[in-house]
Amino acid sequence: MANERKERLIEQMLRERLGGHKPPDLSRSILDRLEGEGTGPQLRVVRGDRAAPRRSHMGAKPANWRSVAAAVALIGAVGIAAAAFLLNMPRHPQTPVAGGNGATKEQTKPGPSGQAVNDNPVRANQEPAPQQPDNEIAPYYETGPSRPSGDDAPEPKPEPKPGTEPGREPQPEKPREEVEAPQTPESARPPTEVPAAPAPKALVLATLLQATEGARLAFKRAEAARYEDWTADARIESGMWLRARKPVALAVGDARVYFDGEVMLAGDDATLRIEVAGDSVYIEAYGERVFTVARGDAAFTFTQAEVVAEKSGLRLNVSCLAGEVASGGATLTAGSSASLSEKGFGRPKAEGAKLRSHPLVHAVDTIFRLVRDDLDDEGAASRVYLGVVDKGVATGKGKQAFGVKLREPLTVRDNAYVRIRLRVRNSQGISIGVKGEENADWQYFQHHTNYVINDKWITLTVPLHELRSEGKGEGKDKPLFSGAIISAFQVISWDDKSTIEIDWIEFGIDPKWK
Repeated sequence: MANERKERLIEQMLRERLGGHKPPDLSRSILDRLEGEGTGPQLRVVRGDRAAPRRSHMGAKPANWRSVAAAVALIGAVGIAAAAFLLNMPRHPQTPVAGGNGATKEQTKPGPSGQAVNDNPVRANQEPAPQQPDNEIAPYYETGPSRPSGDDAPEPKPEPKPGTEPGREPQPEKPREEVEAPQTPESARPPTEVPAAPAPKALVLATLLQATEGARLAFKRAEAARYEDWTADARIESGMWLRARKPVALAVGDARVYFDGEVMLAGDDATLRIEVAGDSVYIEAYGERVFTVARGDAAFTFTQAEVVAEKSGLRLNVSCLAGEVASGGATLTAGSSASLSEKGFGRPKAEGAKLRSHPLVHAVDTIFRLVRDDLDDEGAASRVYLGVVDKGVATGKGKQAFGVKLREPLTVRDNAYVRIRLRVRNSQGISIGVKGEENADWQYFQHHTNYVINDKWITLTVPLHELRSEGKGEGKDKPLFSGAIISAFQVISWDDKSTIEIDWIEFGIDPKWK
């Protein structure tokens, strides 16, 4: 019985010490027993808000005192025995907290910076605790304040799993068959590169046909930039400035631009603006492109025309060799010249064929032209054998529309062309041809052009090597060859009711056909 009672006392003390159970309050039962054995004045023992009348044990009998002392001695003996038993029990290793610092759970507490601080760090010379067998359950010792019981006790916090940080929610484990791709932190990810838009290509406006020896052609891409010497791979782009000391020839679509001095070209496929900064520019405009020539606020426009514009202070001297040009509400017709300011044209002056004696035009004629006939001289009427000449324009009707003898026989050269300015009515096609000398072995070469624009002045250019022989036998369909001699030129209509007007004809050399 004594051993059983001792074991009960030890278990009760363990529950109170380790399990957080409060010991029973025996003061009330002890006082009740004392009151039942003795007499004396009554006292009220106050416990909380409740008060109960109690008798004082003062003046009790000596026997009662001895019984109380015996009870106290018995409790002290039991306490000493329990303490001796606990001191002799073997210690078991505590479960370490994840982190590998050797501290037990009750020894680890958060520090000021949020990191774990070990109250009882393992010394360097301390031997490690013996490992506990897997089949033995180690007792769990918890120190600190007693755990509250009842409904007010908080739910125990789950212990963090190894490999997780305190305060972070555990992530659900993924199935083993799924392979998780490594996650790249936002700060380590490279910035998303947006491909830059490609820079727009500059529009090529013209090509270089020929530069006179000693021209020293140079270019720059902005007015404030410095000039650079022309190179073989350079291109004439919109907004480019050009400078030359002697005539330079440019091809702008079907048109030709000649200049000596300084000019700026800008535009697109439908328009071209030429700014005259120095000396002069000569333009042969063919096709539908709209040309504008300017110097400051003085400007004029045209489409189908031959024009010379020369710098004169802040003004331009304009000469119209063919077609007509316009500035504001005024026009300048072929064979006349006038001064141009920001207010428009001055009084025009009729000069006729003398306009071709301009230095730039004469240089171009010498280099590129073989024969030019404007049909405005005194002998033009006698040279035209098909059609009628009136004020520099020849008019023919029917199929045999126009024919003219050249002033002098012309020898065909390489890269030669024939160019005419004409207007056709009521005919969908024409044929142009040349005749040889009367005693030559061949007589006639021609070229057929379909779908000619009607009721509008156009400029037609044909390389001479595209003309074919109309003879018979071995000479049929033979191309016009270099060295052949030409004496006449004519235009044939495909319709009997047609009308054809001829402004001028020209034979020349074009580097474009090589």
